[in-house]
Amino acid sequence: MSTFERNHASVVLQSAFRSHQSRLALRAIAKSVYRKTFDTENFHEYFVNTRTDAKFLKKPLALGLSELPFDDDWVEGRDSSGVPYFVNFHTMNMQWSQPWASPGPGPGRNIDAPGSDTSVDLATNSQSVQKQPLLKAACSQCDEVVAKRRCYQCLVCFCVDCFIAVHSMGSMRAHLFHNI
Repeated sequence: MSTFERNHASVVLQSAFRSHQSRLALRAIAKSVYRKTFDTENFHEYFVNTRTDAKFLKKPLALGLSELPFDDDWVEGRDSSGVPYFVNFHTMNMQWSQPWASPGPGPGRNIDAPGSDTSVDLATNSQSVQKQPLLKAACSQCDEVVAKRRCYQCLVCFCVDCFIAVHSMGSMRAHLFHNI
């Protein structure tokens, strides 16, 4: 290997390393600037730039493949008749009763296990049984069937048939999902 080839190889490696470090720094800045929130009226997540308060439906490109957590585990929404319900977007569970002991996040909240009707109050370490059934989100495509899969790239919930139909062609075949 000639000196020129060695020098060229080292320049290429250093350039790739600097690009990687720059992308990591950009993602760290983007994570501190953006927050992910949920619009219960339209049932859609969106991103907010904390510096300008600008809202975006699509994930900012600066975040790359990294995910932001929602502002809160549980979000309060209202159905068409104005009755409040609560949604946890990490587990995609919905329920009618408040999931926390006192309003707002923080100590004393009840943490629900997915699919469970028992909750534990962290402040008193006592268990209580909730009588209301947990509701599941409907498929975003057909709105008729309970969603069983959430796509990591689309950030949308699907029933199995709709997931297969939507993700059967092109680049969407590479999308990953988790069962809910």
